[in-house]
Amino acid sequence: MNLFEKLQAEKLQHSTRREFLRDCTTGLGGMWLASQGLSNAAGPLNISRDPSSPLAPLSPSFAPTAKRVIYLHMVGAPSQLELFDYKPTLEKYDGKECPKEYLEGQRFAFIQGVPKML
Repeated sequence: MNLFEKLQAEKLQHSTRREFLRDCTTGLGGMWLASQGLSNAAGPLNISRDPSSPLAPLSPSFAPTAKRVIYLHMVGAPSQLELFDYKPTLEKYDGKECPKEYLEGQRFAFIQGVPKML
């Protein structure tokens, strides 16, 4: 028996019912919820899984209803305004070097050298 096991056994001997209930509130609440039959409140799960491939994607439980998509603008990503409309000038400048007047007087943390246009 190592030191950790000795300390754990000592703690268990001196713990009270009040400490047990304080430390296990989430577990006891989950057991109560399951005993009340509320674990399937959203409805029964009719999932047929293939045991040979447990990580295979499942079909959604309800039909998707999204009508619009929001893209977050992150560093290096095009803005959501640029992703939906067709822009013929983008094809014209795609892959060409960025003009120097766009970069004059600006400090960019991640741009090194002359960047290419999107």
